[in-house]
Amino acid sequence: MKRTFVVTQGILKGKGISATKRVRLGRKAIYHSNTPLSAALKGFNNSCRKNKREADCKFVIAVREQTKDGLGKDYVYRVERIHDPRMVMIAGKLVEFKYRTKSMALNSANFTTSQLRGTSSR
Repeated sequence: MKRTFVVTQGILKGKGISATKRVRLGRKAIYHSNTPLSAALKGFNNSCRKNKREADCKFVIAVREQTKDGLGKDYVYRVERIHDPRMVMIAGKLVEFKYRTKSMALNSANFTTSQLRGTSSR
């Protein structure tokens, strides 16, 4: 069953950034997915493209379930893109994948409600 998630917060980390930087996510970033992690990965990849970060793209990203009968729970992940080129045969064609994505769940209890929803005073 597809569930609906909203990316509520994205914090960019990495080389060349003096401090954590809140990322512009555009309008309400809504993703349909089976799991909160896959929704977070969709938001992460989209944000990396929007912010023109290629290999050095690291985020702490928060998603909130918005499904009609869902729990409305917040999920937080640390996600990074790693340059790892490889060739894969798909449907008889050779396709190059330049990056792989590494993710780790963080405890959402360590974040305040305003941090998770992107409404902090900073």
